[in-house]
Amino acid sequence: MMTGLVIMTRTSRLERISFAFFSIGMLCYLVLGHPLLTNLGLPYILEGGSFPAKIHAGSYFCVTAYLLLLFRDGNPLVGFIRQSRAYSLLMSYFVTTMFALLYSTVRYGPGGSAFVIDSLIMPAVCGLVVLDYHSVAQRRLLYLIFGVVYFNAAIAIGESLMQTHLIHYTIAGLSVTEPQFRATSLLGHPLNNGLVTAPIAIITLALRIPALYKAFLWSLLYLGLLAFGGRTAFVLVTLISACMIAGSTLKKLVTGQFGYIQVVGAAAALLVATICLLGIIFGTQIGERIILNLAWDDSAEMRRYLWTILDYVSAEEIFFGISPAELTDLTARLDYRAKWILHEAKIENFWLKMLLQFGAFGMFFIILGGFMSVLFHWRRTDWTARIALLLFFLIASSFNSLAEKTSAMSILYVCLIAWKSYCDLQRSQSTETIWHENIAGGRTVGLAPVFR
Repeated sequence: MMTGLVIMTRTSRLERISFAFFSIGMLCYLVLGHPLLTNLGLPYILEGGSFPAKIHAGSYFCVTAYLLLLFRDGNPLVGFIRQSRAYSLLMSYFVTTMFALLYSTVRYGPGGSAFVIDSLIMPAVCGLVVLDYHSVAQRRLLYLIFGVVYFNAAIAIGESLMQTHLIHYTIAGLSVTEPQFRATSLLGHPLNNGLVTAPIAIITLALRIPALYKAFLWSLLYLGLLAFGGRTAFVLVTLISACMIAGSTLKKLVTGQFGYIQVVGAAAALLVATICLLGIIFGTQIGERIILNLAWDDSAEMRRYLWTILDYVSAEEIFFGISPAELTDLTARLDYRAKWILHEAKIENFWLKMLLQFGAFGMFFIILGGFMSVLFHWRRTDWTARIALLLFFLIASSFNSLAEKTSAMSILYVCLIAWKSYCDLQRSQSTETIWHENIAGGRTVGLAPVFR
């Protein structure tokens, strides 16, 4: 009995330490963007420097948290096998992306492959960590991430109003000045900010909080998307949010949850909110880039034009891939900088870039693993989380998101897993409320259908 108590105490201690490390890792992901790391003198996205310096600080904390959980079982191999059986789909994603990293490293060396760790492998690691935490710990992580993302959006709005960046904006170590100002906030690149913010804006609409608070938080994120200037994220969030709000309103009208006063009040509130939003947009410089460029422009045309790079590669190179150095030279051959003024020649589409670097052979394993991870989340979450997941990949496909170093997918996967815990808690509280209402009213006969 005493031995069992010692093991339980040791296990709970390791879980608490692991949770502390993982929370710090998430904060690092959310706060330490590329420009800040560059300004601090770290060669995270710069040429040169050792390979360990190319991995985000948050990844080190999250991997440490994962190792602590594995040692909780005594033998880490036992813990790994246990997780492989319990979360086979997510573990399959981890294995396939590890194979893609190994394939690229064996062919070209470690150079140009560090993004695979932060962008593609760490989402699986973070997911496996959070799945092993208690539901209370999962919800705490959800609140932590949501709180920082809301704060990040508020910073973006402030940057747009002041027309200045909180952190000096750089790309690959070079200062950036754009024709239309875009906020960068804590996460660095405006499009990366939008990629993180958009799914959380959708999930915010399903939070079980008072409508006024929900409207405020969603508006904060919506204005943040305007400030970040990502057109794809802004348009998709606008359309999806409108459909979700309309569907929820119609459902409540049909079921009689909305009365005449509530309908009129909601319509008036929506009208006032729309007028205020339009006033903010046209009365300030927030969203200037989106409003002025909400059309097919040179930026969109450049992304279409990049696919002509396939004319310069052989069938063998398409199947097996080319090295990052060869890819850089190949991109320069397009010489699209004569038509589009860019800071550096980059392939602004992560599907195309990964196809060229890993080839169709390596890309097959990445897509297979990605499909398994999506299927894993699809099976265990509600429709709100599913919409957020699809929204993420739609936005990610509009630029070179996952082919560069980003923690966006790690943040999303943690949120989706923790969101299920949040929904389970809300359902259990609703069930308890129904139970107590029936008992208080003496209607015990009506209890059976509630739990069926």
